Amino acid sequence: MTAKDLGRKVVSIFSLSSQLLSSQQHYDWGLRSMKTVLNTGGSLIQQWRRNADTSAAGSSGAGKLTPEQERDLLIKAIRVNTLSKLTFDDNARFTALLGDIFPGAPNADISDPTLEEAIKEVMRCVGASCTNH
Repeated sequence: MTAKDLGRKVVSIFSLSSQLLSSQQHYDWGLRSMKTVLNTGGSLIQQWRRNADTSAAGSSGAGKLTPEQERDLLIKAIRVNTLSKLTFDDNARFTALLGDIFPGAPNADISDPTLEEAIKEVMRCVGASCTNH
């Protein structure tokens, strides 16, 4: 719905990142990385729609994102594909850059409650003899 505006912002993030962040051999601010972010964003939108369709079966408007939801999913896609590759200092700069490009938008990570609970269970078992894992 807001593809033009969001597209400009993604290009701005990649352009500014290449200029403002440190030069690292493994950083890629080109089209390949942009394509990865867009593919992840598309997957997040499809997942959101599947969840919306199952939770609101039969209601009109199911599967339609608001511009804010679309923006938030794009930010999550950018974060998940970028932050793990950045140095500590660049991570802080990049997060600030996201805040400048998308003012007022939440900077939340993608979460998976099932995975998080499994990790917590494994951590509880560390040092103890858990035989069911």
